[in-house]
Amino acid sequence: METTRTRSKAGHIDIAGFQLGFVSEGQGDPALVIGSSVYYPRTFSPQLRQHFHFHFVDHKGFVHPPSGNFANSTFSLDAIIADIEAQRKFLNLDRFTIIGHSGHAFMALEYAKRYPQHIQAVVLLGVSPNYSPSSHEAGQKYFDDFASLERKEALTENLKHLGPEIAANPEKRFVTYCLRMGPKSWYEINFDATELVGGASIRTCKSLTMFGVRFSEILISLKVWIS
Repeated sequence: METTRTRSKAGHIDIAGFQLGFVSEGQGDPALVIGSSVYYPRTFSPQLRQHFHFHFVDHKGFVHPPSGNFANSTFSLDAIIADIEAQRKFLNLDRFTIIGHSGHAFMALEYAKRYPQHIQAVVLLGVSPNYSPSSHEAGQKYFDDFASLERKEALTENLKHLGPEIAANPEKRFVTYCLRMGPKSWYEINFDATELVGGASIRTCKSLTMFGVRFSEILISLKVWIS
């Protein structure tokens, strides 16, 4: 694939008609970043690229799907893990650090459980124990108890626009929701993440059901794994 780790390279991997993008850049130890080849390269600092050879890869929820209808199994966690393994082989990775942020952290963790022989380390960023109702309630309580008045007011103002914006463009409701939740997500209260997600194809489709269904249960499998 690559003759040197310092090169930047981008392309697509065809998996069952889905064109899953990848961007490889940096130098140092190999690291696979799950989720988006558009969004995540923008969020990792240049300094980190001096220490890691990053491979940013899409999953099926972050690309335009091919035409036709798909069974739920196409977007199942098992299918996503199989896709990651196919991407690993394509990128010619042996042992590497796997990195997942938010819901992608669960994907990274599940891959590490199934393919430990390839994993040097697992890095989970910005993720709760699971996505169960109790975890959401705990997160909201923490925000209510500790967020500043300025942050709460900024979020309240943003949420006034959320409904109309989703109604006007329902295909982008996931992106719209994430952007409007900025005061709850970013250290800078009024940080605008529009440029970070610009050009990313984040589909609100069957693939995102795992965030609310499968990822609400994954803590149970984690308990079994570490026991």
